[in-house]
Amino acid sequence: MADDIRIEPMTEAHIESFHRALDTVARERKYLTLLKAPPLEETRKFALSSIGRGNVHLVALDGGEVIGWCDIRRHFFPSRGHCASLGMGLIPAHAGEGLGSG
Repeated sequence: MADDIRIEPMTEAHIESFHRALDTVARERKYLTLLKAPPLEETRKFALSSIGRGNVHLVALDGGEVIGWCDIRRHFFPSRGHCASLGMGLIPAHAGEGLGSG
C-alpha cells in the first residue's frame, strides 16, 4: 500500500469527495448495483445517517481525496440487530495497490 494513503473514519468533510468516488465506481458498472451516484444531497443524507447511527464508515484518502470506502450498516429492526450490510468500493486508478489486503 502506498505510504501516503490514509484510512480513517468518514466525517462530514469527506462527503463530497466520497460522492465523486462513489460515482466513479458506480459508472464502472461492475461492482455496485448503482449505475451512477445518487444526487449529492441524497449521498449526504445517507452518509450522515450512517455516521449518526454509529455505523462503521471508513474512507481511504490520497491527499485528502476519497479513493475508496468501506461501510457496515447495522439493520435498524431490533430483531435483525445481528445483521448488517457491507458496502465498499475503490476507484480504478488505485486498484492493485493492496488497499483491500490485510
